[in-house]
Parts: sequence; structure tokens; C-alpha cells
Amino acid sequence: MTLERPVKPFETSGTFWLPAAPARRIPGRLDVGRDGVTLTLYDSLREFVMPENQSVSVDPERLTEALVFGHLPDRNEDVTLRQVEGIVIPGPSQTQTEIFEASSALLGGHSTADVTSRLRVDFDVLRSWAGPSPIASRGAGQTVIADVEEAVLHETTYDDRTIRLVARAEGEWGDDIHLERRTFIEVEGNDVPLTEVFSSWIRPIHDLLILCVGRRVLVTEVRVEADVEFGPRKFLTMHTQVIQPEPSAELSTPRVREDTAPTLLLPDDQRLPFRDFVPAWLTLRADLLDTVVQLCAPYYASFIYSEHRYGSTFQAAEALARARFGSRELAKADHKARVESVLVPARDAGVEQGVLDWAERVLASRNDRPLRDLIGDLLRDSGLFTPEQCEELGPRMASARAGVSHGGANVTPTMTRYWLGQTLQWVVRGYLVRELGFPPEVVKRRIARNPAFRRALGEALGGQLDAARPNSDV
Repeated sequence: MTLERPVKPFETSGTFWLPAAPARRIPGRLDVGRDGVTLTLYDSLREFVMPENQSVSVDPERLTEALVFGHLPDRNEDVTLRQVEGIVIPGPSQTQTEIFEASSALLGGHSTADVTSRLRVDFDVLRSWAGPSPIASRGAGQTVIADVEEAVLHETTYDDRTIRLVARAEGEWGDDIHLERRTFIEVEGNDVPLTEVFSSWIRPIHDLLILCVGRRVLVTEVRVEADVEFGPRKFLTMHTQVIQPEPSAELSTPRVREDTAPTLLLPDDQRLPFRDFVPAWLTLRADLLDTVVQLCAPYYASFIYSEHRYGSTFQAAEALARARFGSRELAKADHKARVESVLVPARDAGVEQGVLDWAERVLASRNDRPLRDLIGDLLRDSGLFTPEQCEELGPRMASARAGVSHGGANVTPTMTRYWLGQTLQWVVRGYLVRELGFPPEVVKRRIARNPAFRRALGEALGGQLDAARPNSDV
């Protein structure tokens, strides 16, 4: 058994051909990077045929091929490139070089499939979050026992999908032993197009892990099961362009599972087990998609400016507050009466009709509650703050948002805005975990006692560390 590690970007040479013309094999190079998949060929992809009139156009044209097959000798591996596009100049040139971009590359075989019903996806925090048992244990004397069996740690179903958290040992053993624990999510269900596996199957789990661990999370490998040209159905490693932060050293298990970690939910917590919270999350995510997208965006694109990071976090909180507490300041009939109470005196005073029309249009559309009140509702509902802290933080957070969204508004100092954003992230994450069905009092205690939350709250309140003590009811 060979060791399989998360695939890193690579560049290698090989030969490539169109499935309809396997005899015509073209030398080239394949560059699989974080920015996408690039194929460079040292001859034309399509064989040039001289027209009968001997007339050749030299105008560039866009060439698109649904599939290109290849073989990579250095890796002893076949590859399938999907949706290959590039600009070419057709002609009888002897030194033709063509460059193409591919929507994805499937390593491990030649496949014409454009759907899959089963995939395995690795995330960099998954092993630490899942906490599988060690591979090796010590038996009697000096005996070392290695557990190489694949184990389904947790399993659940949602609609047409079965979702499993799986651990297995991968590597080789014999005279020398090289083993490592691999932990991945397996999703199996009805056929889904390969172009949609990230949006339909991977992204929801990715967002869930961000919610649970409160850290950036990277996809490190995706394997899709598909029929291949020769041999049985198998898993192919899929590469495509995905915007992600730069990889870093893997987090140790204690840094994810210890009490001081920002983690709010673990898969083996008996108060809300994996089999229950994963389906609950998929339903909740669909209901509060705007909140989830804005909450997770800074974790996906950690290179964005701090003010945009705060704007995204605030929009997540705003969308959540509007969805759960309502955005109208008054009932529709009461708001209409309020508008009339302003317009009638103005009409009686002889204000010209054009001004009245403008005033009615503006006033009728402004029945929304102030942002400070919306965020205040969210802060109070969290149970993490005293009434005095809610009264102070709501306006501060709304003011910081105005400075980001509206040029010329009062600008909140960068570090103050950062700590306000950190505090608000804890609030939104805690609210979402509660909505999954986790006991609210446990969520409150986990957040209120976390050193990172206490630090953020103290700084958000202007360094008032005494005032940052959590609500005494928590």
C-alpha cells in the first residue's frame, strides 16, 4: 500500500491527446497550482488539415475541448483534463506552442464521466477536530500493535445523502513501517455534476467546520469516484481553482479540542452528536445562507483588508438579526399613520406637490430599525453581556460599520474595529450553534469563559477589562 498525502501544487511533463484521436500524442507540460490548471502543448491540439483552396486564416481563435487525456511519466499516472480552453492560431507551423486553461484535472485515470455519486474530501483541521484513536498502541512486552482498519467514526443522512466521518491508516509496512492517520469526510448520494461538487457537497461541510472550530479551514484533497476507461470504478483526485488562504502547519489536536480553543462544537459531544447536528446544519445553512456566507468569507479570503473583514462580519450579524428579530420598526399600518402625520401638516401648510411626493417616497420606504437596535437585540439574546455592555457595544458596532460602508463617516480606529469584529464573530457563531440544538447555557459558558472572547470583549469596550467580565448569569 503506497502512502497517499494531500496533493500539493506541481508541474510535470507528459503526453496529451484528444479521446477521439488517441494515436496523435502531443508532448507538453501540466501545471496544477492553487490558481488553476494550465496545459502547455508543444504542437497543435487539433491536427491541422490544409483546406482544398490552400487558403489559411491567421486570425487567433478560441478553441474549446470537453476532454483531454494525458499520461504523466514522472508520476506514473494518467490524467483527465476537463473543459480545456485556449486561444490558438491554426496553421501548418512547425514550432507551434499552445496554452490552455482547464476547469479541472482528474488524476488517476481517464474518465468521460461528468457526474459522481461519491466523494471523499480532506480538510486540514479534520483529524484534530475528529480526534480519532492513535494508529499504534503498545501490547505485551515490546509489541506494538497497529490499527490499519478503516473506521467510520460518525455517520448521518440528509435528503439523498449519506455523510460519514472516516478514519483510516495509510502508508506501507514490511521491513520498514510508514503509517499515518488519515481522516476525511465521505459523501455518497444521487449523481451530482462534477462542476457542482464544491457548491453542493463540499462548501456546506467546509462552512460547518469553520463554524465549529472558529479558524480558517483548508480543503487539502478531493477525490471523486468515477468510471474509468480501463479497469473498475475508482477514486480520482480532483484539482480545480479554489480561493483559499495559504497552507500552514497542521493544528495539533489539543489546539482544536482543549477548553481554551475557539472550538464550539465537536463531533463526539453527546449533547449534540454528529448524526444530529450535521442534518440540522444543512437545513439551517439553507435558511440563513446570507449570514453563513458573510460569516465565513473572511476565513476563506484571509488576505482581505481588515475593514472589509469587519464589514463582512457585521453583515452576517445584521442578516441574522433581521431574519430572527425582524427589521420593521413599526407595523405596516402604524408606519403608514406616522408618514401621514408628517405629510398632512406639510400639505396644509402649502408645501409644493413635488416636495410632498419626494417626502412620501422617502418616508414610506424607511420603516427599518436602526442597525444599533438590530445588533443590540442579537447581543442581548446571546446572554453574554450585561445590559450596560449591550447599550455600549450596539452603537459602537453600528458606528464602525458606517465607517466601513460610507466614505466620510467617522472612522473607528483599526484595532478597535478588529476587536469589535472578533466579539461579533463569537456572538454569531454562538447563535448558530444554539440553533443547531446545542444547549444554550453550555454555549454561553464555553464562550464567556474563553480567554480569546474575554480579551476581545475587553478591548472592544476600550480596554475596560473589569467591565469585560461575562454576564453573571452565565
